[in-house]
Amino acid sequence: MIKQKFPWEELIGQDNRLNMFVNGKWITAVNNEWEPVYDPSTKNVLGYVPQGGRVEAELAVDSASKAFPLWSAKSGRERSKYLFRLANLLRKELLPIASLLSAESGKTLDEAIGEVRSAIAYIGWYTEEAKRIYGTVIPPADSDKRIFVIKQPVGVVASICPFNFPFGIIARKLAASVAAGCTYVAKPAPETPLTALILAQLVKTAGFPDGVINIITGNAEEIGNVFCEHPAVRKITFTGSTNVGRQLAAKAASNLKQTHMELGGNSPCIIFPDVDQEKILDSLLYAKFRNAGQICGSPNRIYVHESIADEFFDRFMQKINKLKVGPGHQEESNVGPLINQRAVDKVERLVNDAKKKGAKTYVCGDVVNGVDLSDGYYYRPTLIRNANEEMDICKEETFGPVGTFLTFKDEEEVIKRATATPYGLMAFVYSQDITRVLRISEKLEVGNVGVNGAVSAYIESPFGGIKNSGWGREGGQEGINDFLESVTVSIQL
Repeated sequence: MIKQKFPWEELIGQDNRLNMFVNGKWITAVNNEWEPVYDPSTKNVLGYVPQGGRVEAELAVDSASKAFPLWSAKSGRERSKYLFRLANLLRKELLPIASLLSAESGKTLDEAIGEVRSAIAYIGWYTEEAKRIYGTVIPPADSDKRIFVIKQPVGVVASICPFNFPFGIIARKLAASVAAGCTYVAKPAPETPLTALILAQLVKTAGFPDGVINIITGNAEEIGNVFCEHPAVRKITFTGSTNVGRQLAAKAASNLKQTHMELGGNSPCIIFPDVDQEKILDSLLYAKFRNAGQICGSPNRIYVHESIADEFFDRFMQKINKLKVGPGHQEESNVGPLINQRAVDKVERLVNDAKKKGAKTYVCGDVVNGVDLSDGYYYRPTLIRNANEEMDICKEETFGPVGTFLTFKDEEEVIKRATATPYGLMAFVYSQDITRVLRISEKLEVGNVGVNGAVSAYIESPFGGIKNSGWGREGGQEGINDFLESVTVSIQL
């Protein structure tokens, strides 16, 4: 049998090992230990990365600290040129990188291509924003004074990135921070470090000065402790679970470090009876089952008005039954595997709890021909009906391909139920009544509201949460402001 060759195989090389990137050089861990990276669709090993720890983290931060004075002194236009070259390199390698991204994360190839394109777009956006870091002139109270506010980079930025968008998130954090004049150290998720290290290769090819960008892999606790304790680190930007974010924020606070936290969600989706059901079904299907539901802003609780609940549920069932489950590289696949067995176990626990408490569950979709779901970490698309807020699946972030349906009677009631959560990342509203949409959007206690299919996460606009979903924003002008300090200069004439 001839082994199928994938575009990503040439990126990793024959020995299947990728080194860390520190101070412009490729390094292994001092302990010479390696950790495997698995393909969640087969459970086979894709490659190996170094099992770094405190030593490598300190080396990376020290390198970023030494590079900061020269990098921050460059003009925005100069920094922009490096990002421009990086974006062009990514365009040339789009398909191989997307193929590797699909292999290590399990997402479909179409979704992986979209993520790489998004990364390119974010880098392109901050290529331009680097040139537009403006200060202000403030009219003074006294005529013999002048007051100016200038913007300066915060310093060394340390980032910890998640597995669900392992390339897109690290790219946008990198782009915004180095565009602002900061230097950057990143730790990708242990499940998905390969594309991050490929990004490091392109960073080197783009000619970034040594130490400006560093990417390390290994022990999460040891590396995280260095980020929180090292005096050179001025800001930590984290995307991941609320529990881990809470621990990082507490450690960082002991050293008064700035943090940016993009954490978990429990997004409500409210569907009113005046909607065009056929028009919104595809957008809801996409929002719910993209990336096998492993999205922090995925609609977790779908509230449907009781007058259309039966009809809407049946129509959605027809849509979801057309989905096919299989490996991301298979053209027919619409839903890939979850990232690992822990993810499968969590979804199973939440669904079983809902069943025990009276919900009806429907396993849907089909399997790509020739695929054995036991070979990977698959979970068939599932719908839950007759759910209520006492079920764990309505309290926790599902992070899986499960649509949970509840019904409601009126606007006041559903707003109260939708906001009865400690999370506040995202919400969805479907209605043709613009007055209602505006009224509800202001009451939902979230950082982002998607209306009638919009996902509310765009390059040009800020994205982030409130309450237990974190603080800080990525994207738009706010995305670069998060890495800048305001310095007031007062002059006596």
